[in-house]
Amino acid sequence: GTCQRSCKKMKRVVEHSKVCNQRPDCKVCKQLVALACYHAKSCETDGCMVPFCVQINNKVEGNP
Repeated sequence: GTCQRSCKKMKRVVEHSKVCNQRPDCKVCKQLVALACYHAKSCETDGCMVPFCVQINNKVEGNP
């Protein structure tokens, strides 16, 4: 169904971000980071598996 297609697309985007050599200018990577920032604002899960969530929250909290 729709969820499976969305999940597959998100997995492709995450895989793309791991190998992209156009960052920080890549539109796909920028969208992924924006989505991760939106998620991270309200995430309180230690060791969250959402890409970039832990790194974003560490920067916000001032941790290296």
